[in-house]
Amino acid sequence: SRQRLAKRDPKTATDVRASDHAMIAFSDAIWAQLQHLRTFLHANMYRHPEVTEMRVYASDCIRDLYDHYVSHRDLLPEGWLDDVDDEEGALRAIGDYIAGMTDRFAIKTYESTHGRVPPEFHR
Repeated sequence: SRQRLAKRDPKTATDVRASDHAMIAFSDAIWAQLQHLRTFLHANMYRHPEVTEMRVYASDCIRDLYDHYVSHRDLLPEGWLDDVDDEEGALRAIGDYIAGMTDRFAIKTYESTHGRVPPEFHR
């Protein structure tokens, strides 16, 4: 990065924006190591069957919570929909409420709204 900055010698933010090359970047050696690490993580972690399975279960839980609150808006915290003017806003507010949940709170809420914890979460 120091070499790139010295070579291009930008004086203003406009100089940086106008450059056709990145001013700050990894060295070729670090970039190659990063690519190797990314390949490893995708193959062995992000796409690992257990991680993929848990992602599907979590998505199902979130979708079920969303559907539940769309049908039972009275169960949202008091005042949650007070400033909402239309259906689209209400649906967005429900999504925002669920998005703000921690994993633990979402699972507890799922249990209280559905009478059970998804079996997948018992592992």
